[in-house]
Amino acid sequence: MVSANLVLLVIVISGTWHIAIPAQQQVKTMEGKATKSAAGLEQPFILNTWPFINATIKGWETLQTGNAVDAVAAGCAQCETEQCDSTVGYGNSPDENGESTLDAMIMNGLTHEAGSVAGLRRVKDAIAVARAVMEYTKHTLLVGDLATKFAIEMGFKEEDLSTPASINKWKEWKGNNCQPNFRQVSP
Repeated sequence: MVSANLVLLVIVISGTWHIAIPAQQQVKTMEGKATKSAAGLEQPFILNTWPFINATIKGWETLQTGNAVDAVAAGCAQCETEQCDSTVGYGNSPDENGESTLDAMIMNGLTHEAGSVAGLRRVKDAIAVARAVMEYTKHTLLVGDLATKFAIEMGFKEEDLSTPASINKWKEWKGNNCQPNFRQVSP
């Protein structure tokens, strides 16, 4: 059971966290200063499950003038732009045809509304597209070509997601007889 006295913002890039912070416990800002909200509750904080510092900072900065969903979207967008760990954002690990695709999910913890995309092709702003799914459709998940079609109709820019590094990664995989191959078949 989650208490109404909790104030928490979570940016989850990968993995799962379950955390409860009592309202009377001090929470420090990025500068290390403890502050209280008008309701006497501690200020929200950013929890990132990976060491992507710039994403955490961007989320925190956005939270100062926006809401939790804005902060999560901004933090994830920062990581997409920076291609964190070469697994987030454009230029990530390509599929067997050499194409990079993107997945993203966002949820509003207050309303439990969610939006997500998977296999998004040729659109770099996956977290923004996921948010558009949440805000402008009755769906929670759009996949593949339908996710791409939706993104383009919403005005997102269509562009190549490959980078020289992702193309080289794919060529190396193909040159190694497609190994590792977790499906145990030849493409």
